[in-house]
Amino acid sequence: NMRLGMGLGLGNLLSGQPLTGFPNDFSFNFDGSNDYLKIEDNSGLAFVDGQAFSASIWFKTSSSSEQYLFDNRSSNEGFTALVNASGTNYLGYITDGSSNATFTSTVDYDDGAWHNFAFTWDGTDTIKSYIDGSLVGTGTQALGEIDGGDLYIGSQAGGSTKFFNGQLDEFAVWNAELSSDDVAKIASKPVDFSKASTYATDRTSNLKLWLRAGDKALPEED
Repeated sequence: NMRLGMGLGLGNLLSGQPLTGFPNDFSFNFDGSNDYLKIEDNSGLAFVDGQAFSASIWFKTSSSSEQYLFDNRSSNEGFTALVNASGTNYLGYITDGSSNATFTSTVDYDDGAWHNFAFTWDGTDTIKSYIDGSLVGTGTQALGEIDGGDLYIGSQAGGSTKFFNGQLDEFAVWNAELSSDDVAKIASKPVDFSKASTYATDRTSNLKLWLRAGDKALPEED
């Protein structure tokens, strides 16, 4: 079993202490066969037409298999991200159920090192994707309301396939389009998302979800 530290709004640390380095002593470990974290569908992660939003996650894997970082699509509406996609090198997309805005990269990330992935959506037609703070793709596609379902961390929506094999941490969602400077600061090291100094512009009021592993009383292998 994995203990889940879940922050809504400003996001609270389960450990009560900020991280001082990375990799940190605690992270969510996934075995690639049946592990995932599930967050029940809630209105805080539904983005109506015209609402900008962004997401960021740290990941580490040595597996070359296609595997999901996160996915909340319901009736093929929502947002998703994966690595090592077979043949296409896509990192995922957001969709209103009929049209997709896709983000891509030409690199497979199976080197066993920590990486940060982030995407931003301007609420209208532009999506940007970043790896380790650097812009790797820009796509345009007009979309309507984006209202997914249950959010799965470490597997495809439904928790039945393409499980992540490795470690995930520091997953966050904002109801704002982060700037490239925001993303660069977030990707430079694990940060306290509830502090204004984390960002180039204060985004603390826009933080909708923050997941961090960090319970000192529970060993990482649990």
